Amino acid sequence: MILSVMDVPEDQGGWVTVHFNRSFFDTRPAEPAGKSIADTLGLYTVEIRYDGEWIAANSMAAYAMDAYEILVHTLSDSSVNGDGIHDFRIISAFPDGRYISPVLQGYSIDNLAPAVPAGLVANWLSDHELQLSWRAPNDPDLAYYILWKSTDPAFDPTISDPLIHLVDTLYVDSNVQPGTHYYYRLAAVDHHGNMSEPTPALDAHTTGILGRNGTPGHFELSANFPNPFNPHTTIPYQIPEDTHVIIQIFDLSGKLIQTLVNTYQSTGYYDLVWDGTDFHGKEISSGVYIVRMQTKNFSQTMKIVFMK
Repeated sequence: MILSVMDVPEDQGGWVTVHFNRSFFDTRPAEPAGKSIADTLGLYTVEIRYDGEWIAANSMAAYAMDAYEILVHTLSDSSVNGDGIHDFRIISAFPDGRYISPVLQGYSIDNLAPAVPAGLVANWLSDHELQLSWRAPNDPDLAYYILWKSTDPAFDPTISDPLIHLVDTLYVDSNVQPGTHYYYRLAAVDHHGNMSEPTPALDAHTTGILGRNGTPGHFELSANFPNPFNPHTTIPYQIPEDTHVIIQIFDLSGKLIQTLVNTYQSTGYYDLVWDGTDFHGKEISSGVYIVRMQTKNFSQTMKIVFMK
């Protein structure tokens, strides 16, 4: 008899663990003459119902245990797209008899949300056009992004209407006005409806406020603010030509902690937000870190301080 069908926790879905009691025929006999124990023991097969038909999902040999568990791959997950409930049964086959268990239902779940999108930057194309870009998380089931916008730096995106849902890693906001601070937050959503934590709020200043009109005359990595910081800081920079830009964080030993930007960008002024996490999404330790900006013909570093 099946005892339970349990989702495998902390995975991308598609798997359950089936627990079941041993069959009445599942005993360890004495080895008969001319035969091995393997010849006298039986086999358990987990079947799953698909389109009204039973199909074998996994099998295992019997070895006289009181209970067993076996991993089974499901056909779909329970999600916002459907309940994903499957029928399971056990077929036990032994030399002395065969048994089909009662049906028990179960389902698998994608328990892992996507990683937080990294490298959210703002580039003012004009006083009335703001370009936002970011790096895609390395998640196999990434579906789309949700972008929020507010004039309140402390706004909560979970109770705010999104500005837009989109699949690209670039968005141009044409509904902006000089003299106003705009704050943006971004989250990633997978195909099962799991949403990442939103990014820290990116404070996108207008060109009029900062006096950053026209095309920059030189490369520059500007001082971050705030500094020291916790939990996030804004790193302004500018590029006078279209070029590939790499901005990375190192600790004082030279170990690479995070890559914030690694892409081709157009000339302009940018504001980059870092949330003080490493490649694995873990918060860094308190201390001094090095920010390095590199292009084909330019390199600059500066120190920043993270304080818990």
